[in-house]
Amino acid sequence: MVIQVVTTENYWPLPWYLRSFNRDHVGYWQDPARWQRETSRQPPPSVIILTGEVQPYVDAHLRAAYNKQMIYGLRPGVLLSVYAREDVWQKFLSAAEKPPPK
Repeated sequence: MVIQVVTTENYWPLPWYLRSFNRDHVGYWQDPARWQRETSRQPPPSVIILTGEVQPYVDAHLRAAYNKQMIYGLRPGVLLSVYAREDVWQKFLSAAEKPPPK
């Protein structure tokens, strides 16, 4: 899973929350234009975490369909949107619907 964080805000404590993911699969950008330049030739990430001030820019440069329903509080006054690539989201829903093994 590849996770990209795009926010002009201080993104702490996201590195702490994401510490169990492979460091090569998590990236942080405080400049949305730099994010777009540096990632435009890579496959679309599984998840994008962003804040409201960069949302219009990120939305304009998405290269895949994303589920955009999730909003979380990072710290008081800092809300994050979490975009899950649609195929990843569908796999998650399918796994959640399966009954537990007997």
